[in-house]
Amino acid sequence: MKQISFAQAEHQNNKKVTRRERFLGQMLRIYFLQQRYALVDEALEDAIYDSHAMRDFICIDLVIKSVPDATDLSYSV
Repeated sequence: MKQISFAQAEHQNNKKVTRRERFLGQMLRIYFLQQRYALVDEALEDAIYDSHAMRDFICIDLVIKSVPDATDLSYSV
């Protein structure tokens, strides 16, 4: 196991999460749901709206932002 320096340790705690990291983290989770439940894009969109557990898994709060629509899902997944 490699030992990290104090500067690296401090940087890891203060690292800004980029939009790309947030996008990939969310879209990969959506892709996993789509594959697990064998849903087409439109059905996946409806399932995310209907299931609180799915929204929690992909970290979407409907008060803050909406579920990606089926066209967004088909291009990003």
